[in-house]
Amino acid sequence: MRYFFITLLTVFMLSTTVFAGELNVTEAPDCEVQTVTFEVPETVPSDWFPLEEVAAYLPIDVTHDQKAGKYVIDSEPMKKTWPALGHQEIYKASLQWRIKDFKLVDGTLYCSPWFLATRLGGVGFVHDGELWYCNTTLDLEGHIQSAMLELQVVAPEEYAFVTKYLTGGIKAAEEKIPDALAYTYPHAAKPVCYINNPRLTGATLASNIAHEAWHVYQAKTGLKVEEQGACAHETEVLNTLLREQRIWNGTISIYE
Repeated sequence: MRYFFITLLTVFMLSTTVFAGELNVTEAPDCEVQTVTFEVPETVPSDWFPLEEVAAYLPIDVTHDQKAGKYVIDSEPMKKTWPALGHQEIYKASLQWRIKDFKLVDGTLYCSPWFLATRLGGVGFVHDGELWYCNTTLDLEGHIQSAMLELQVVAPEEYAFVTKYLTGGIKAAEEKIPDALAYTYPHAAKPVCYINNPRLTGATLASNIAHEAWHVYQAKTGLKVEEQGACAHETEVLNTLLREQRIWNGTISIYE
């Protein structure tokens, strides 16, 4: 995989600053990637971002209400995927209890890449401390593009596997099959992964796509098309994609 890195933003360099983690923006897998770099004070983790500045590159609106002492965050992706989380108000007085995500330094609020990823439901993820944003539509088609981008970045071998066997692509379901999150016709000339549940996003969507690719692999290699192998592969992919998040939130030991 080949990426083209373009620095879009460089802020004033001070003796007390170091480079922060990068924001990578692209429209889909195999598309040109634009990389935006910011700077943060030494007292802030080096992969964090100045919230109001980074929001300008994301489908997130941040308003600093100084009179009320709060930041108002409106996320377009979350309004589509989890409406109850689309609007959020963060009071300065509460920041002392939210040190995992925020730090206020000299009037600027800095945030972790993981907080931003949670505001980019369906179109964003974190890998190696860098934030990735898939600048696409906020619907199933866009979520598919973002899920495939996450596979390509985090698990490139799995991305190659999926694209090798799902030669017909990934689409919304043409018929509803009860209790199925996704399905495929593995013996088709060009198998398609049909997404039966349009609410699937991110790693969950990607792992379900991998599940259906495994069925095609079974069919193409003469194996019995059965669920046990496909489910095991789905779990393996899901664990791979969620490993960094589980380390960050301290739950990795539950899964390993």
